[in-house]
Amino acid sequence: MKKILFVAALTVLFVGCGNNQSEKNDNAENADSTFTVAPHGVITTTDDGQVVYTRDITTKSEAFVFDKDQEWERTGDPGEVYRKVMGYNDNLMMVKVKFKKGSEGKLHSHPHCQITYVESGAFEFTIDGVTKIVKAGDVLMKVPNVEHGCKCLEDGVLIDTFTPMRSTFLKK
Repeated sequence: MKKILFVAALTVLFVGCGNNQSEKNDNAENADSTFTVAPHGVITTTDDGQVVYTRDITTKSEAFVFDKDQEWERTGDPGEVYRKVMGYNDNLMMVKVKFKKGSEGKLHSHPHCQITYVESGAFEFTIDGVTKIVKAGDVLMKVPNVEHGCKCLEDGVLIDTFTPMRSTFLKK
């Protein structure tokens, strides 16, 4: 998928497509970057030459999301595991997940990239068949479609980020 987006981005940048427009970014910090309007998104070339494709935002949370206003929802995982969606748009999502000692995040996989920050507690994580103990301050990287899961060793909270967002986590 990454290769397809990269090739599409390069094609639009060098060949162009339809009514695309290249414009100078007026943001003072990125005065040298340009962006191209592409079908369903924007392709940006940063000052250091990185090509970034961002799809149009059709779904999003509020700009300010307050923890106290978000409700915990029980997941289907064994034990006491609760999820709270904090912020999201089509491209990115942040979710807090609270575990009681002995609870599990079932082994699963999904097509999203996921980075997990261990806010508190201790967990035994398995990613792609490798198992390690992680604690507060540690980070885990899960590439798409790789099986992963955890067992909670001490009550704790994980902060999960996904790209693109997990639309199934949104209440309908």
